[in-house]
Amino acid sequence: LLADATHGLWVGSYRGVSLLGAGGRRDLLVFDDDGSSAEVRALARGAGDTAWAATNRGLWQIDAARGSAVRVPIGSTRSFGAVLPLADGTVWVGAADGVHVRGQDGSWQRRWPGPGTTEADIEVL
Repeated sequence: LLADATHGLWVGSYRGVSLLGAGGRRDLLVFDDDGSSAEVRALARGAGDTAWAATNRGLWQIDAARGSAVRVPIGSTRSFGAVLPLADGTVWVGAADGVHVRGQDGSWQRRWPGPGTTEADIEVL
């Protein structure tokens, strides 16, 4: 759950992300029903009308104003457990392979763990 004074209550579930507001429920991210399990593991408020969703099906940037969600690729990493967007546009994410950061220029870098380590499974930032 993520409370937002502007838009209402963001709700993450096995189906995706919905926004509950004065106008009712809006589904902003809906997972395909391909038979595999889906989980929204973390929600965080971004800049403007956006929120971020860390899921076991990728990292998503959701735009409430447009009613859209875009999967944000970070190398081959698919499973995310935590997301922390900062006011300056930097976004930190915890993933199965460690901690990644997106700088203000939009590029992603893995920051932890160091070279030679493959699994970290970060769930909380």
